[in-house]
Amino acid sequence: MTYKVIVADASPSVRKAVELSFPESEFELFFFDNGQELARALPDIHPDALLIGLSLPGLDGYRAAALLREMKTLNRTSVFFLRGAFEAFDEGRAAGLDHEEVVRKPFDSVALARRLKSILDRNRDILSFPAPPEPQALPGRPLPAGGAELASVVRKEVDGAFAALEERVRAAVLRDLAGRKPAGGKTGRNGRKAER
Repeated sequence: MTYKVIVADASPSVRKAVELSFPESEFELFFFDNGQELARALPDIHPDALLIGLSLPGLDGYRAAALLREMKTLNRTSVFFLRGAFEAFDEGRAAGLDHEEVVRKPFDSVALARRLKSILDRNRDILSFPAPPEPQALPGRPLPAGGAELASVVRKEVDGAFAALEERVRAAVLRDLAGRKPAGGKTGRNGRKAER
């Protein structure tokens, strides 16, 4: 399955890095260097993910992400903010925009492609779960917040658990690799095994 990914950034080098590193078999890419053009195209593309520069001309990254979150058909789109090395990220403006992460430029585009695919695969798997039954209020206790707010809280918890699991597996694999000894005996200068 290919994922539709919008890359909205004013830098041609960012767009080129993504184009070269994101496999065509896994990603269908759409590029924009202007926020207003992006806003007009969002409903037609219906992206799975949006990689967006904070200082995008025409409509900056925060406002474009807010516009995307207002569209009910696009509220599950994963958002990654791209920030320049000397560009500050405004937590206040990003509050409530339910973004995956903030990626600092320049970035490792191959690693970003892997991370993005992992998140999109996980989100697709989560969305394929059967819908949970409607919660029932306990006597004397109100129901927890629902809708988008609850979905956002659950998504952040799942992301945190996934990241922690990934780190534990990575550490275990590295420990296992460090504990292994190379196969074979000692070798002499010419590469043949030393005789005893």
